[in-house]
Amino acid sequence: MKKLLIFRKSQKGRTGGKILCRTKGGGKKFLYRLIDFNLIFLFNSPFILLKLSKDLNRNTFLIFVINLLGFSFYILAAEKIKLPVIVLNITKLQNRIGLANTINNLTEGLFIFNLPNIFIKKNSIARSAGLFGQILKKNFKYNMSLIRLKNGFKFLINNSQKVLIGLASNSFSHNLLIGKAGKNRNKGLRPIVRGVAKNPIDHPNGGRTPGGKVYRSFSFKIARSTKKTRNLKNKFYEINI
Repeated sequence: MKKLLIFRKSQKGRTGGKILCRTKGGGKKFLYRLIDFNLIFLFNSPFILLKLSKDLNRNTFLIFVINLLGFSFYILAAEKIKLPVIVLNITKLQNRIGLANTINNLTEGLFIFNLPNIFIKKNSIARSAGLFGQILKKNFKYNMSLIRLKNGFKFLINNSQKVLIGLASNSFSHNLLIGKAGKNRNKGLRPIVRGVAKNPIDHPNGGRTPGGKVYRSFSFKIARSTKKTRNLKNKFYEINI
């Protein structure tokens, strides 16, 4: 297991010496666990899901997996998974929670996570705690499936893509109480001073009470009464499959 741990390089909010994000920096050196997001090693030979582990770099739990070929790696854990699990043939297990499979072998209406991105070609969608996607419709003529995410966004992915079955674990992570500022400081987050608390020479919102004027950002752009959510309409899901 020690071979799967590497030190994460601290970026400190800089690129080439220039500060892009002042609120990043400091904190402790965390060990980063090597995770098989693309699920490459699961389909080669039988494997064993051993135990859960917590990575401080992400809010989902991880599962330590040993492949009978000698590989050991981590995958994202699903909600309500029971360990340990020994899997001899993964293609025969269609709807088993916490295991990986291609969308071809899954049924419609099933919840999945760790979904692939069409443009990046990497499993980078629905990986955070409590997120999931649902298979709405499958079309074997075009070899595509319609997926709906938790926020209502719909898109098409290939049926040969590998995904994990179930919901991402630790779905109640939003109820976690930080308790003290030191926890965020250890994660590399620096404190932010409110603009209202500053002097007017330092910030457009400074030197006054919260009411009376329009809130503005540090660059004097209007910070309220603007649209902050993206448009969930997607040209891909309008195709009748």
